[in-house]
Amino acid sequence: MFLFTYGLLICCFLTTRDGLDKTIQYTMDGSGASGIFQLVSVPNIVGCIGAAMILISGIAVIFAKRQHIKEILFFAMSSGAMLKMITIEEKIKTSRIVSLS
Repeated sequence: MFLFTYGLLICCFLTTRDGLDKTIQYTMDGSGASGIFQLVSVPNIVGCIGAAMILISGIAVIFAKRQHIKEILFFAMSSGAMLKMITIEEKIKTSRIVSLS
């Protein structure tokens, strides 16, 4: 449960840091500046897949009875968190390099 909570908490902080809320507001009504990513982009889609992996695994581990199943769900949650972090951080690093050029 710690990994579940930690993964979703980190995702919330990263979403705020990357300005996804600004991107959504800009897409909805055109006010303000857009965030780092477009609303429909590879990092956002991969981020949603990673979040779904964390959420589904976190709920399923509550009902898992065998230790082996709990270990598999733990690795699924870990993979979802790593998938999100690697994708988003690589995109940010690439966008900063492009903006410095």
